[in-house]
Amino acid sequence: MLRTHTCGELRLSDINKTVTLSGWVQKSRDLGGMTFIDLRDRYGITQLAFNEEIDKDMNAQARSVSREFVIQVTGTVIERESKNKNNATGEIEILVKEFKILNESQTPPFTIEDNTDGGDELRMKYRYLDLRRNEVRKNLELRHRMAIETRNYLDQLDFLEVETPVQVDVKVKRRSRSRSRSIHRSRSSSIIISLNVSRSRSSRRIRLIVRSRRRRINRRRSRSRSTSRS
Repeated sequence: MLRTHTCGELRLSDINKTVTLSGWVQKSRDLGGMTFIDLRDRYGITQLAFNEEIDKDMNAQARSVSREFVIQVTGTVIERESKNKNNATGEIEILVKEFKILNESQTPPFTIEDNTDGGDELRMKYRYLDLRRNEVRKNLELRHRMAIETRNYLDQLDFLEVETPVQVDVKVKRRSRSRSRSIHRSRSSSIIISLNVSRSRSSRRIRLIVRSRRRRINRRRSRSRSTSRS
């Protein structure tokens, strides 16, 4: 089982429950005998507690993780001594008994936080990381809810949602020395993608040719000029 609860739903009423959580490592704090990790998913953040007296090896493994590692933990919900009123789960923490690293991660180029230190160009370059931030995630959720409500409303009025397909003609030609593939699409313009791969390894060529129908454009221009002169 990947998880029994999300990182945003546990409260004081869940104390002494054995739960399994998974998510990204937001940040970690090493206090010697204790290590604390903030575990994040798209629902919230929950603090994890590792005690060196309970499991020394697991505590050392928890120290080795860094930001954006994907981990899975199983432990007991306990009440926090220092509560965080700014967090919905700030009154509890998980005393970890089982710990597993699902995926390691390099240090991200900017912090995955509301007030990030990354500029616009940097966040656009690593868009897949920027989508993990709350601000961007909330925009995606809002768009999703609006699309669902619109579809449900139109469905109640007996509307049908029809997606207009794009006609694509794929032609594959095989030759003795080379292999070519051509794709023609749309009426207004023709896109031809030719992939030529010769048998010799040294002379592999990949050609991308995009051709537009200039004749029709030139004819339209000539007609417009003739009408303007007249």
